[in-house]
Amino acid sequence: MTTATLPIKGLALVGVGAFLAASSATMSLYMAPQLVKTPLDVDSATVATGTATLLDTEALIQGVSKVDRDVPIRVLQQVTVEEPSDSNKITMQSAVLLQRDDRPGERGTVNATVDRFTADRRTAMPMDDPIGSIQKYDDQPADEVTHDGLSLKFPFDVQKRSYPYFDTTARRSQEIQFDGQTTINGLDVYRFVQDIAPLDTGGKLSLPASYWGIDGDEEILMHRFYKARRELLVEPTTGAIVFGKQAMHQYYGRTADDPSAVTIVEMLPELDAATVDEQVQRAVESKRLIDWAEIYGPLTAGGLGVVCLVSGAVVIRRHSRTSELLVEKHQALADAPR
Repeated sequence: MTTATLPIKGLALVGVGAFLAASSATMSLYMAPQLVKTPLDVDSATVATGTATLLDTEALIQGVSKVDRDVPIRVLQQVTVEEPSDSNKITMQSAVLLQRDDRPGERGTVNATVDRFTADRRTAMPMDDPIGSIQKYDDQPADEVTHDGLSLKFPFDVQKRSYPYFDTTARRSQEIQFDGQTTINGLDVYRFVQDIAPLDTGGKLSLPASYWGIDGDEEILMHRFYKARRELLVEPTTGAIVFGKQAMHQYYGRTADDPSAVTIVEMLPELDAATVDEQVQRAVESKRLIDWAEIYGPLTAGGLGVVCLVSGAVVIRRHSRTSELLVEKHQALADAPR
């Protein structure tokens, strides 16, 4: 390399170093915040399976109170993005269908619910406008329901603390508690647990005592109660829920602790293995993108930028020193006696 090319190389290295340093800042200040948002292309189907104790509604219509036990069930959930959604907010719709697998077609449908809410794409917390809704029957409009807690996902950068979490059956939020760390399919996750004490959901049914398995013929008014225990495993960087199970019990009773209570549905479904694998893989991919934009990308670009800046400075300094030596040499030759 000639001395003439040294300053060009040095300036080029300095330029590249400055560019990489700027890129490092850009990744941290611009790219990372764009990635730390719930994506607008969510279209997810999940399957949970298990067994349940179910009130046989077909028998009840015929005047017989009959509860079926150890019924194989399947809970299907489809989550999609709806309008309004934009750069700051996202409207999510969750359609859930509970089926009993021992009966074909529509006879196997136990219940169905469509839940819709609009949330902040960063914090995952619901917004007041537009108000959320819950629909239970095809022939009836959805009920407007204020959502005041997390649902479907947690915020990015999940902390080891409790969060308000919305329950569609209770139609209200309750704290879900941080319950330690674990791993699933090799992925580090946080465990959260929520216990919902028995509450009156507002449903009522009045039938003769014999329908309820109670002696006598007088009409007895029963209230519909609900209690549940929810466990979620959450990937902390993305806030993605990768595993979930919920022990829930709905029943008719005169009081919450009525010894003559009649079960409507009692079950403990869990996400199946295929669903968990898919959820974990999505979380891993999202986490990798965020980590690259927030940590590895800026560090790599910044590190290379520093190396280039230092190398460029060394080359330029070396050129300056070489030029000084040449000038001194020429001056010495000029001053030498002839």
